[in-house]
Amino acid sequence: MATVIDEIGTRLATAISGTLGTNVFQSMIPPTPDVCASVYETGGLRGIEVLGTAGITFEQPGIQCVFRGNVEDYASARTPAQTAFNNLKTIQAEDLSSTRYDLVTMQQQPFSLGPDENGRPRVAFNMILQKEVS
Repeated sequence: MATVIDEIGTRLATAISGTLGTNVFQSMIPPTPDVCASVYETGGLRGIEVLGTAGITFEQPGIQCVFRGNVEDYASARTPAQTAFNNLKTIQAEDLSSTRYDLVTMQQQPFSLGPDENGRPRVAFNMILQKEVS
């Protein structure tokens, strides 16, 4: 069964015309390529219980998407971040792979994380997903 970072990673790769494992990664950013993106799991919110149903009905995981660009080229990180943000915020009552996602709540607009140790700009945004238990 696919994990939340698998499903969001696939959607992110499609949104920015990227490829998982080549320029879109999960839970890490390798030294190369310069221009790339990664999806990280973060602290989400507690699960939602529904009256009359035993246990948790909906999970609310947190996701951070991080984009890195070419040295001294902020737009090479900011532009794909905005493209991904615009795409991912439209997820509503949609199946991604085998899991139903009811809602995505963006926590803020894409923002600068500052450059990495090699002077490459980084841009990120965070979101909370509401999804069926998988």
